[in-house]
Amino acid sequence: MPGPWAREFEVATSRATLSGLIAEPAGGVEPRALVVALHGMDMHAGYFDATAAPGLSLLETGSALGFRVWAPDRPGTRASVDLAGEHRLIRPQADLLLEALDTVVADGPIGAGVFVVGHSYGAKVAIGVVARGGKRQFLGLDINGVGSGLGHGLDEPTDRMRYVSVRGDRGPSWGPPALYPHGAISRARLPMAASHPLPFNETLLWPTDFAEFAPMLRMPVRLTYGDHERWWPIDDDSIGAMWAKFTAAPSVAVHMEQGGGHNLSLGTAAASYHRAVFAFADECIDGAVGQFETKARRA
Repeated sequence: MPGPWAREFEVATSRATLSGLIAEPAGGVEPRALVVALHGMDMHAGYFDATAAPGLSLLETGSALGFRVWAPDRPGTRASVDLAGEHRLIRPQADLLLEALDTVVADGPIGAGVFVVGHSYGAKVAIGVVARGGKRQFLGLDINGVGSGLGHGLDEPTDRMRYVSVRGDRGPSWGPPALYPHGAISRARLPMAASHPLPFNETLLWPTDFAEFAPMLRMPVRLTYGDHERWWPIDDDSIGAMWAKFTAAPSVAVHMEQGGGHNLSLGTAAASYHRAVFAFADECIDGAVGQFETKARRA
């Protein structure tokens, strides 16, 4: 169940209904912007509505700061779990989300425009969304827990996936248990969702996909990593290689969140990270040069 600041929200598209959560600005004020938040693999929209401790929910924080926040269940998850396999790849997911986004934009206020957040595999889809957005003007992109290559141990397509193993970790998605409130990563509380496995070759194609998408992004970009990230290399050379690909972005910022693991929005670092997300959104609003345009937009 979502927190009291959010509600279940469905959007019909030409191929499937997308479920998810939405939070409106507290106090009924006009939103500063619409924030779209895309979760990672094997999760659902509840990833952005953590309630294991006060102040961890992205939706709650956004609502309190005057934003409208929409966290859809990515295509192929929950209400759209039966979506055909070819529509669960990055490009078809991005196109379906753009179709749903046009409906959300047409049906409610979006303030200064649309700002996109993505985590892990959802960050890959988020990059695809803004790259394939056509004439739509996005305010900015904030992504975390993703790289430009194949991840640890996948330097070659024939490699098996490995990750940085540290004694005491709960696995690569989590890092040390001390990064999370008590009970936050218990199976009963985790925002896990059944989904179909993606073809392994899509993972192997990510460096090529990223190299295609990144130069198409013409909005400010912010990259965040927890200092306990295990899936992706976070050394200066690896992050610099990703940073350098955003050749058309007016600015690219990189932030290392202290006390954070791969799943930043579920840990104690979530409050700090989410405040920084909305602070970056505010910066993008202040520097916005265009409005979100779509044929479905109300006059």
